[in-house]
Amino acid sequence: AGGAMCTVQDSIISGNTRHGVTVQEGSELTMLCCHVDHSSTGLFVTGDGTVCTVEHSHVERCDRGIVVQDSAQAVIRRNRIRRHAQEGINITGSRAEITKNRITRNGAEGIVLLRGGHSNLRDNRFDDKDKAGSKGTPYSMAVLIKDDAGGDMIAAACQRISNDLIAVMSQLDGMESQSDSSSLSSTNIELPEEFD
Repeated sequence: AGGAMCTVQDSIISGNTRHGVTVQEGSELTMLCCHVDHSSTGLFVTGDGTVCTVEHSHVERCDRGIVVQDSAQAVIRRNRIRRHAQEGINITGSRAEITKNRITRNGAEGIVLLRGGHSNLRDNRFDDKDKAGSKGTPYSMAVLIKDDAGGDMIAAACQRISNDLIAVMSQLDGMESQSDSSSLSSTNIELPEEFD
């Protein structure tokens, strides 16, 4: 219902043909210490005024892990987000704080920002099994940022090398064809201090 407020804690949510959890129409959800798996989307957050906080939870083995879209807001903190068929987290036209998560072994990128998605990324851990690691790709794209037209504008790859180093690389592509930078997705990526 619109404007509803809810806390879900210590719950197992599994085996849904669509979304494990849906937050929409200006509602607010706090999800703590939950396990969400085997659904089309583990957590689906949508709509202006919709707010979701998910902490200390496992979201795994879905088609997509967490999707935040259409001007919703989310705080995604201290979770394990792994083993999804596609991306672990998708932020489309929304804002999210993504902090201290373990984002691993996803079939596509760990985090995708689309159509003006804004995100602060801090102290997240990625490994080298994202992006079809099972097919032999040694290192993978952990964070992908795309513009409104769907063209890759910035590809920021955060990859674990050995056990204690994250390499951050950015690639600019197609800047000449972009006439309006105000609509681009933006992100702030901060690495854990021990990786500096």
